[in-house]
Amino acid sequence: MTLSGDHGGDSEPELDAAVLFFSPRGFPLLRQFAPNDTPSMAQIDIVPTLAALSGVPIPYSNLGVIEPGILGSYRHLRSAATSNFKQVCSLGRFKSVRIFLLSLASC
Repeated sequence: MTLSGDHGGDSEPELDAAVLFFSPRGFPLLRQFAPNDTPSMAQIDIVPTLAALSGVPIPYSNLGVIEPGILGSYRHLRSAATSNFKQVCSLGRFKSVRIFLLSLASC
């Protein structure tokens, strides 16, 4: 949100949001990044990711996708991603759907 209260636009203050995830065990799926890289995610993906971590349903009208590097295991990711995919597809807005193809053979 801008200092004047505007929101929903494409300016930097309207698009940037800080989010911090903490886990004593770390995030094994994020180890693919170099130590000095700061991983980022689209603002639209924050809500479904938080919902997956909390074990609550993703809000009906949300078009974001779960950030796979945040979840603790591939098994949890598979369950959450399946739920996320069904939820987004149920909206019928296929032009907005971004699909991550994940290798889940180890589950």
